[in-house]
Amino acid sequence: MTPALPILQDEVFLEEHRRIRLRLLRLRRFTSPDSGFPTAVSCLISCLDEIDGLLPELTAHFAREQRFFYSQFDLDDHGEAFQAGEALLGEHQPLVRELRALQESGRRVVEELRAGHDAGSMAGALRIYLSATVQDLIDHEEKDRELLSGA
Repeated sequence: MTPALPILQDEVFLEEHRRIRLRLLRLRRFTSPDSGFPTAVSCLISCLDEIDGLLPELTAHFAREQRFFYSQFDLDDHGEAFQAGEALLGEHQPLVRELRALQESGRRVVEELRAGHDAGSMAGALRIYLSATVQDLIDHEEKDRELLSGA
């Protein structure tokens, strides 16, 4: 087990990480089948509101991790820790892209539902896909935490 990295003493980073985790858990709860939302529209609107707050925070958090990572490693050293870190950093952009795509799709589905069009099956599919993406983000953040803590 390697020692924890200094970023884990950075209060800003830790608070950022805590807020992101809470938002992801809330979003996962919103997308669950027993979330309690009366309609697909209300569920999607709540999810979109949460994503609107999450995306800027997540993007800044990922950028901070990337800057920290490259400040800690000699770029000529391609050891196991470096490779694991690079693999984890490589997940950032696809995860953000996926969340943005779901945000855009969600907005279109909400517009369709508000216009009275039958988009219920699309809303259900979007909810399932969003749930899977949120779980991917939660899993990613857990791997991040493990790598940074030296576990």
